[in-house]
Amino acid sequence: KDVHYTLFRAEDWVAWVTFTVVFATLIIFDNFVLHANPKSLTMARAMAYTIFWVLCAFAFCGWVWWHFGEQQALMWMSGYMLEWMLS
Repeated sequence: KDVHYTLFRAEDWVAWVTFTVVFATLIIFDNFVLHANPKSLTMARAMAYTIFWVLCAFAFCGWVWWHFGEQQALMWMSGYMLEWMLS
């Protein structure tokens, strides 16, 4: 067990800033653009929203791959898929 694990390392500040900016942008987009005019949710609209969010996740995984490497991207995608299956 690694007892000296540090979540917020100084060399990872770019990753944390990128994640925070992208997360905030997507939350604002979701609340103020996608749900600006509340309508009943159709199956097609639900599928479009799901595909959009999954593509966002894959894009972020691609960024993790580019920035941190294959192993970290696979770990991130494994966590994402596990979270999706459990939700």
